[in-house]
Amino acid sequence: MRKVLSRISVGLAAVVVVGWLGLGANRGWTKTTVTRWQKDPVTEIEGPVIEKRFVPGVDLLAVGLAGALALALGGCATITKGTTQNVGIDTPGVPGAVCTVTTTVGPQMVSTPGVVVLAKSSAALPVRCTKACYQDGGGIWTIGYGHTRGVVPYLTCTESEAQEWFTQDTAEAVHAVIRSLDIAVSQEQFDALVAFTFNVGAAAEGHSTLLHYVNNSGFISAADEFLKWNHIKGVVSAGLTRRREAERALFLDTST
Repeated sequence: MRKVLSRISVGLAAVVVVGWLGLGANRGWTKTTVTRWQKDPVTEIEGPVIEKRFVPGVDLLAVGLAGALALALGGCATITKGTTQNVGIDTPGVPGAVCTVTTTVGPQMVSTPGVVVLAKSSAALPVRCTKACYQDGGGIWTIGYGHTRGVVPYLTCTESEAQEWFTQDTAEAVHAVIRSLDIAVSQEQFDALVAFTFNVGAAAEGHSTLLHYVNNSGFISAADEFLKWNHIKGVVSAGLTRRREAERALFLDTST
């Protein structure tokens, strides 16, 4: 809408200027009559002749340009209507983080994913998010992206800290899988084993029947072993079942 009104205002301004120039470009006030001198054909004496003719002056030019300007400002008003805006805050992969948004009128807090209503501004909005630790289904204190080492109740972390722990934990899982393999595997099989080890730990992966089948090239049997690791204290976990199914599907993926 703003662009349309801006284009109309520019077009109106152009029409006003062109019309003013084409009809005489009178630098005085607008006139409805024009006086010119004409020689009498009989006496050959020049005399004033008054003609009825509309000649726009600077006053009409000013009014036209003012109208175009008002239209342009109206276009700008369409994007500044209202004084607030909704801002969505999210922390993908780590829901439930508490984020503080620093504004010119003070901080506002929101849990992710969430929305805060802020005054419209072109200034940057600093956002700091933290996530408290929690106990997983097995009662293990966990924080960030599944980090468990050194986690105690009431511990919190920022997004950057969670990412740093995730990088470290993933690297440890990668090295554990490399050490445990006796044969070459595909990239998909390797990635599935890393995801599995990240979750159950290097010791469990290293002594698992799953690894035994892999090292003996029993890939179908190994794939089925993923599905057996879906219990928490002897009870089937829906969340772990979905995870193991995804790991198994990745392990069997031959698309590359």
